[in-house]
Amino acid sequence: SVAVGFMVKIIPLLLLPVALRRLWHQYRDRPREAAIEMGLYAVVFGLTVLVLLAPFLIGGPEWLLASVRSMLGRSSWETVWAVAEGYYGFGAVAGDRLNPAETNFAVHASVLPWWLINLAFVGLYAFLFTRPADYSRPRPVIAFSGLTVALVMLFNKGYSPQFLVYLLPFIVLLLPDRRGVFYSLMLTALNVLEQPVYFVLAPDARALLLAVVAARWLVLGVLLLEFASVIWNRALQSLQGVRRYAPAVLTVVIGLGLLSAMPGVARSYATRLLRQDPASSLIGYLGTEQARAQASLLVLND
Repeated sequence: SVAVGFMVKIIPLLLLPVALRRLWHQYRDRPREAAIEMGLYAVVFGLTVLVLLAPFLIGGPEWLLASVRSMLGRSSWETVWAVAEGYYGFGAVAGDRLNPAETNFAVHASVLPWWLINLAFVGLYAFLFTRPADYSRPRPVIAFSGLTVALVMLFNKGYSPQFLVYLLPFIVLLLPDRRGVFYSLMLTALNVLEQPVYFVLAPDARALLLAVVAARWLVLGVLLLEFASVIWNRALQSLQGVRRYAPAVLTVVIGLGLLSAMPGVARSYATRLLRQDPASSLIGYLGTEQARAQASLLVLND
């Protein structure tokens, strides 16, 4: 099922390490059997993927390679990484995806050391993967799944508003209380501010997108801590105070950041409306003439 999901959408691949960690815990007292079980799981996954890919590999491998290149060659979008690279647009793929010889799919130049960012992600996940925990119960397994998704969203080069549906089920299952409602509503509100408020209503208000992506990054970081506390509750007892006050602190910090962006949003919205107004050229002409005449009143005929 993980392999079939992976062939439909990449994100189900994140359940592969979760399943391997669960098997490792199940056979933790028998290292050799644990290795065999994890290996068998990986082999079944690989064979299923290979069977599903076989028609494409036989019928036109160049198209499959072009699809892989388009995914790997995309530039960052709607994340802290995209803002750091000076890109304030939405997710897009450049080049001709119907040309198997196309190699340039990035819409902007990448200036960040992605090898270092990816290495940091792999190192952190490997550290969390190897921490002992009781994965015989379903709740820690679900929490490790949510932690995996949250960590990938923190380090991923791109974010689209629909990605939120990958994370919401884990919030609902693990935090069925006011804290879960807060995180869900906060992430949903940030989505709305991003699309349609920024991209449709105020596309020139870059401060708004900066505030949104920074706020989402903070919330994802706190959710990472929330999921980790479910898995390693005793080890993270000292961080209970941080978890207790996190919603209030996030509300204040994110609220102030968004408020500071509102003047720019208002200006961008007014500018967009002016550009779309049928009389925009007349309005511009009248403004120029009024400034040139240094008068407070213009008298026109019919």
